[in-house]
Amino acid sequence: MQKPSIISNKVSKDSGNRKDWNKFYAERYKDIVRMAKKHTRDPYDLVHHTYLRCMDKPIADNPMAYVSVAMFREATRGKFKEVYKIVEGVASDAVAPEPDLTKSIQREDMQLVIDRLSWFDRQLMNLYLDGWKMVEVADGTEINVAVLYQSLHRSKIQIIDAIRRRDNQG
Repeated sequence: MQKPSIISNKVSKDSGNRKDWNKFYAERYKDIVRMAKKHTRDPYDLVHHTYLRCMDKPIADNPMAYVSVAMFREATRGKFKEVYKIVEGVASDAVAPEPDLTKSIQREDMQLVIDRLSWFDRQLMNLYLDGWKMVEVADGTEINVAVLYQSLHRSKIQIIDAIRRRDNQG
């Protein structure tokens, strides 16, 4: 006794269903787009979405009715409605926020403090700020990772203390 073969739910590009739907859509494309305009402002997207939904199904006896119902369902409660949303444009002009120099000044202050650190601490802090992981730096330099973290900790404390002193001075 031979085991029944398992048929995939996916449609191959040579399947009969796809060929039939391709032929139908090619012949009636303008009519289908006209129907889709009743449901959405993106009729071509709805048509293509519905085509992808239909192509793995056997072609119906009345394919135009099937496509019409499928488009209606997709546009009103299906995936198409969920995925395709039209958002109205902004009613007023977008106004750029007032330039706030606080962050820029804080970054500049921090960089001034970093520039005053010892060579090793400065290099390590710049690597840290550039996004390097200390484990990677330790592997590449053969420096114990604990030494790197200790240096970063000392540098952070120096930066915080310097910025606090500046803020307290006025």
